[in-house]
Order: sequence, then structure tokens, then C-alpha cells
Amino acid sequence: MKNQGLTLCIITLLTMNFCVGLIPSHAQNQKISLERAQLIELTKKAEKAALYESENTSLIVQNYNLKASETNLQKELEAARNDAETFRKQRNQNRWALAGLLIAIATSIGFKIKKHIR
Repeated sequence: MKNQGLTLCIITLLTMNFCVGLIPSHAQNQKISLERAQLIELTKKAEKAALYESENTSLIVQNYNLKASETNLQKELEAARNDAETFRKQRNQNRWALAGLLIAIATSIGFKIKKHIR
């Protein structure tokens, strides 16, 4: 019987300590409110970070697209330069051919005039 009373007393004390431990004290309330404030602040920062992350992702995609466009434009520019060089060479060949033809015509006319003069 004495053991049962002692056991009951110990169980009661442990239960009371457990219940008192569950009831937050003033310091714990302040800590909880600070934790809530920090949680709110962290939540706001996380929301901003998510917005910045999506903006950053869109900027990365846009940058990738611009680099791809730049590469394509560089290739087109190189092709246009090659075409311009080809056309310049062809123009010079045509000029020399025309000059040769004019010299041949002038020489032919010169020989015909010389032949008629004799």
C-alpha cells in the first residue's frame, strides 16, 4: 500500500511537471512570437526569391535565345561577306574582259584603218 501511494505520488508529480512543461511561459511566448516574426520575414524573402528566380530563369532563357540569334546572324553576315567578295572578283573579271574586248576592237579598227590607208 505504501508502495502504491509512493508510485501514485511520483506519477502525479511527473504528470504535473509534464503539464507545466506544456504550458508556455512568457519567455517562451516571446520566443514563439519572435519565431513567427522570423517565419513571416523568411516567408516574404522566400516569395521574393521565388519571383527573382523566375525572373532570372526567364532572363537566362532570353540570353540563350539572343546568343543563338547572334550566332545565326554572324553566320549570315559571314555568308554575305563571302558573297560580296565573290561578286567583287566577278566584277573585276568582267572589267578585264571588257577592257580586253575594247582593246581587241580598237586594234582591229586600227588595223583596218591602216589597211585602207595603204
